Amino acid sequence: MTTDDLTAGTESVVDFYRAKAKSVGIVLEADDLATAADLQATTDDIAALDAALAADGRTITTKSGTIKMHPAVAAVRQLRMTRARLASVMDARILAARSTSGAASGGQTGIRGVYTGDGSQNQGRDNERGARRGKGRVARPRAGRGA
Repeated sequence: MTTDDLTAGTESVVDFYRAKAKSVGIVLEADDLATAADLQATTDDIAALDAALAADGRTITTKSGTIKMHPAVAAVRQLRMTRARLASVMDARILAARSTSGAASGGQTGIRGVYTGDGSQNQGRDNERGARRGKGRVARPRAGRGA
């Protein structure tokens, strides 16, 4: 895969999300377009760093002669996480705008670290656990204390 192949796919990230939103009958707002632009910039940065890694290799030799990982390796890893999170946010916004309630369904969708739900799934689970174990110290005495 060449650098041209990588950048060719990134030219239309904003257009991709515009088309995705249009297919469900919504128009992206300014903040959605800003998030899509950030997603496109992140994708472009990844392509540039991948090209640098292809040219330089995954390791570098320092002035003292020790071999270390190329700094771009860590940067690309972080940028890929950022890209996945931004894509998750965009998908959640489109899903929320499409739904009749105006909010995404409960639970976490997308990549870990981006919560896009309304919390109902976790609240239900916590209430069930609380009912099973009882309340307070009487229900869970510490070791060596209590009855």
